[in-house]
Amino acid sequence: MTEPPTPLPGLRYRLRTFGPPALLGADDDTFLGQHGHHRRRLALLAVLAASGERGRSRDQLLLLFWPDATQARARHSLDQLLYALRSSLGDAVFEGASPVRLNSQVVSSDVGAFHDALDRGDLEAAVQEYRGRFLDGFYLNDAPEFEQWVEAERSRLAGGYTGALERLGQAASAASDHGAAVRWWRALTEADPLSSKYATGFIGALTNVGDHAAALQHAKRYEAVVANELGVSAGPEIATLVDEVRAKTRRPPVPATPLSATATSLTSPASTVAGEPAGRDDVPARRSRRRPAAPFLIVATVAVAVIIAAMLLRPIVRHATAATAAEPSIAVLPFANVSGAREDAPLVDGLTEELTAVLAKTRTRAGDWRHVRVCIQK
Repeated sequence: MTEPPTPLPGLRYRLRTFGPPALLGADDDTFLGQHGHHRRRLALLAVLAASGERGRSRDQLLLLFWPDATQARARHSLDQLLYALRSSLGDAVFEGASPVRLNSQVVSSDVGAFHDALDRGDLEAAVQEYRGRFLDGFYLNDAPEFEQWVEAERSRLAGGYTGALERLGQAASAASDHGAAVRWWRALTEADPLSSKYATGFIGALTNVGDHAAALQHAKRYEAVVANELGVSAGPEIATLVDEVRAKTRRPPVPATPLSATATSLTSPASTVAGEPAGRDDVPARRSRRRPAAPFLIVATVAVAVIIAAMLLRPIVRHATAATAAEPSIAVLPFANVSGAREDAPLVDGLTEELTAVLAKTRTRAGDWRHVRVCIQK
């Protein structure tokens, strides 16, 4: 059997228990790994690290590691295990004979730092220590009580981790720190993908930050996971939240511009837009950007055109002689569809015909109505 390297005097170690366990040296080199007799040494260190200042009595350790052995044999095995650790890590590695406590000045641990951070209320420091399941992938042969303890400890530590994350997420949301809220709620969904509470919190955080596409994508992924793992639907709260997110993605309607505010600045619809010469490829694109206001422009332009045409026509009628055989005439240019939309074409043609009909009637100086010949200039 390979013995661990002899440590230097005063050397400190760090025990990693979240994720695959290992005892690391000063340079993060692995001092104790998961092979051979190192496994039981790591298991004892992990039990004492998780116990903190309380430690573990010798009887508790005997039941955890040698439940089926005789009392004498179990005590002998424990004494040998403690002696091997003192020999490799130093006599000061343990404090007390019973209960046995781990000296944190010699061996620090991530689980100990996790508990300390929770005790002082430093939630961010606590979640940073948690890098995976407690003793992930670790087991001991012929020690069922130890395996049961590990499962219970995993559940307890995971609950502390998710509880800290949830408090961080709620605090970030209350403070409108949406970026931090997204980070904490995402970590919660990674820790428990089946939790509707965490999924709802994450979708809400993504919505608050404006990432509606990611919110809908996570909702869809959550529905698939629940259906595959549990064989049930995601639930009404998720469906309601999805409907709210989809409603927020719809573009709000463009407010109507009052006709009185635009009539003074309108030009003839048949004229080209200033700065847009005929033949330019980008003219349709620029005109399409004016599409929401096209109906208002056309209606207002018709009103202005009727007034102008009537004013221009009055001198013609005033100077016409009654004996003139030919009737006055005026040509009307077809209106241009400046919006570029096909659905506006019937409206434009109808307005052209309506203007022609209006101009065909005008009052003469004598006060009677006479028809003016009006034609549409193609």
